[in-house]
Amino acid sequence: MDRDTSIVVPKSRPARVHDPVAALLGALRIRPIVLLPRRPDSEGQVERTIGYLERSFLPLRSFNAIADVQAQHDRWAQEVAFERHHRRVGAKVAAAWAAEKNHLYPLPDPLPDTDRRIEVRVSRDGFCRIGDVDYSTPPGLAGRRVSVRVSHREVVIHVDGRQVAHHRRSYTPADVVLDPAHARSLRIARRARTRLARADADIPEVDLACYDALIEAF
Repeated sequence: MDRDTSIVVPKSRPARVHDPVAALLGALRIRPIVLLPRRPDSEGQVERTIGYLERSFLPLRSFNAIADVQAQHDRWAQEVAFERHHRRVGAKVAAAWAAEKNHLYPLPDPLPDTDRRIEVRVSRDGFCRIGDVDYSTPPGLAGRRVSVRVSHREVVIHVDGRQVAHHRRSYTPADVVLDPAHARSLRIARRARTRLARADADIPEVDLACYDALIEAF
């Protein structure tokens, strides 16, 4: 791996990965090899693979979720990528993979927890911004700090240890994810505030005679 500062501790000598990265690699039984600075040939192997995906897999495709990306990739890999002859390997990718996978360790069960946990403040209109996507919360939380657990599939929002919102994670830039239940509650709350502001609320009349009777009793 290269010296991306999200993976490798900046200016560490010898190069050292961040503790959460080391824990994840340890759980997967992977030994990290950090490339030396200014080694374009080594980095190029990874970059060429990424470039191949960008040129051969991504063009003219659309996705609606991570699961959809994975499903389309798996079909493309079996039908296209694995059938090509790899010059450096000297064989088809499928044949090389069949020989290599017998020497790989199985993935741990369960897989390591990679969910991200953060705290954010609810906006005045009742949304939490995660990345560049806004996720709705129930009315009444504006201005409060909430705990958020973010995975590659979902966004779960908690207040004081209590779950208040659950959304499918969106990867659409500047998207707004609105729970229908939150939308209904928000409409009711807005109508109530509007009626109170107009002094148009239905407040039942109070019979003050009961207070007179109470005073006379004393």
